[in-house]
Amino acid sequence: MSKITNKTDPTSASVFDAYDRYVQGLRASNPSSNEDSILTSLLVRRLIPVIGGPVPKGQRATPFEQQVALDYLKTIPAIKLKDAPILIEQAFTPEEKGGLRRARSIVNQFCQRLEEWRYFLPEKEKKQVLEDNRHKIGMFHSPAGQSRKDWGGAKTGRHHANRYGRSKKAPYALMAMKAVNTRGDKRTEQVFPEDYINDLLEADLQGFLGHSSSKAAGTITKQTSKIKQILGWLHRYKAVPLDQLRLSSIITYSEVLVDITDFLPAGFSFESLEDVDACAPDLANKVAVKKMILDASAETAARENRLLTEDFLGWLGLKAKSQIAYVDVFLSIACFIYRNELASSACRESRTIPTIRELLNLKRLLEKEVNNHSESVPFHLKSIPWEECIRVVEELRLRYEEKYTYTKETRVKHGTAKKKRTPYALARDLQDFLSIALMVVIPPDRSRTYYELELGRTFVFGAFDGRSFTPAAQLKRHSDAKWYIHLEMEDYKTGKRYGTYWAPIPDIMFVNGVTLYEYIDEWLSWGRESHKPVNHNFFFRGTSDGGSLNHSDWNIRVTTLFERHTGVAVAPKELRKIYISYLKSSRATRAELEAASVAQHHSQKMQDSVYDQREQMDKLQPIYDFNERVIDAIFEEMDNARRADISNTPQMNTTDLRLEYKKHLDETEQCFDVIRSTINEAAKGKDVTRKQPKARK
Repeated sequence: MSKITNKTDPTSASVFDAYDRYVQGLRASNPSSNEDSILTSLLVRRLIPVIGGPVPKGQRATPFEQQVALDYLKTIPAIKLKDAPILIEQAFTPEEKGGLRRARSIVNQFCQRLEEWRYFLPEKEKKQVLEDNRHKIGMFHSPAGQSRKDWGGAKTGRHHANRYGRSKKAPYALMAMKAVNTRGDKRTEQVFPEDYINDLLEADLQGFLGHSSSKAAGTITKQTSKIKQILGWLHRYKAVPLDQLRLSSIITYSEVLVDITDFLPAGFSFESLEDVDACAPDLANKVAVKKMILDASAETAARENRLLTEDFLGWLGLKAKSQIAYVDVFLSIACFIYRNELASSACRESRTIPTIRELLNLKRLLEKEVNNHSESVPFHLKSIPWEECIRVVEELRLRYEEKYTYTKETRVKHGTAKKKRTPYALARDLQDFLSIALMVVIPPDRSRTYYELELGRTFVFGAFDGRSFTPAAQLKRHSDAKWYIHLEMEDYKTGKRYGTYWAPIPDIMFVNGVTLYEYIDEWLSWGRESHKPVNHNFFFRGTSDGGSLNHSDWNIRVTTLFERHTGVAVAPKELRKIYISYLKSSRATRAELEAASVAQHHSQKMQDSVYDQREQMDKLQPIYDFNERVIDAIFEEMDNARRADISNTPQMNTTDLRLEYKKHLDETEQCFDVIRSTINEAAKGKDVTRKQPKARK
């Protein structure tokens, strides 16, 4: 049975789980007490080194050393603390026995509470707890405390809001589609059956696609989707009839260039400079006036276009960073509407067209707002440690390996009913396991890489020697074959810059002796088509319908799995940041960081500015460690120099020292006698002088 990480579960909890639960209780019951800090210090400086964990360098553990030590606690079971009262005695030297009494008291209280919480269960009793908990496997697919019936109904509920509080809007896009799933037969149908795209709008959309052909296919798809959202908003909230919808309904066109031929007689052309003299004398004035009129009209249209854009963005209610993506769509439409002007020499600079200038100004304001404000959802609320991601992989594997479900049943022997799991359930769990495993065993790539993994094209089995690829069927030894993710330039976002990419998938072995490749073989041999035949060549498929996946499908799958196992809704895109932050915190070498940037198809500048999401104290820790090493080195050098000076000074034995002392004492006594006799003689002389009478004149 797969073990779900739970700090209150004595069968699966780590030392850190038990410690964290205990410390939270201390802080809640007595916030002013420092007992939690003392316990943390004892664990980091005393107990963890004794049980084989990291050892702090100095007398006090740095924040980084403390975090490393606590991370180590996540890797060992809670029962390891059963002997903590004995180990704490060994951790103190005889010279430190003064602090042992307080330490012993705190550790004993800690262990007594863990004993009450049943973290130190005997193996026999632990097995019984596991048996008692087996029936809970049927609850894994529902959020804690919620049944499926609670998901529907009011549109303000969990099903109609994202995980960070913003409610979803009801469908509004033009030609919006919804999924219909009947007994696994998943299909789509229009939300609004009366919607249609008129002929002129269809021509506009086709022209827009042709104008955008130089962009990546993914970008075009996203922008087309957003255009339909804007058109749907115009129809449903601005009352624009379906037969009148155009791209010019989004961006109004206004002429910006003066055509001088409009002021010339029919058939007249400039063939030489002499022809200018044949023009009407007021031609220049007419052209200037026309230019002024067009400029005023274009400025008015630009303001109206910006107001419409701001109206739509305000209705969406998104954060500035998300609004920028929609402003880019308005800009793309404007560039299409004004494509002829942009092709002329008079408007080589797009900002010379008022509408484009207004939209660029709006985008600049939004970018400034993004730079001046922190993220709407802080990174630490939507991420977990990288080590936790690896644990999720193992938990998913264990879940798949559980071939039976267990339910509490009073009518059967031992009170537990055992039932074999269906192939559908096992295939679902196998695909969930492989979905996360392929994102963890190599540096995490973008979501598209995984949901577009195509057998024989982007996911291949064979041998690659750096130049050419040989399929497994053509190899002399099948054992030489590996699985590779192979991407061409059009297969990923930055492909035009970084070119063809090959990533070998390591055939890691799990604790049960089964390798990752064996699990992949199981998926391909029976799991992928266990429910129904698959009519595509992608490695992954929809859970119920067996169809191909898109970005939304993959995002929901990954986020749901992480939320189920860790309580944090980790989106696929956050894994890249989590991984880079982990490398930075682990002091990865420059070569390792460069390799990670190659594997993730981005520059090291992007790695530092976007993907490194460490907390400020974590980023500062290396310079604090450096300063501490420098200070310690200088102090040690000064101490050694002082000791050397003392050792070089001539030393006297005890007899010589006593003689030297007696000599100084004799000299002092002689000095004293001389001074005393001098004072006495001076006093006598004064008395004699006083008794003698003064001589008469």
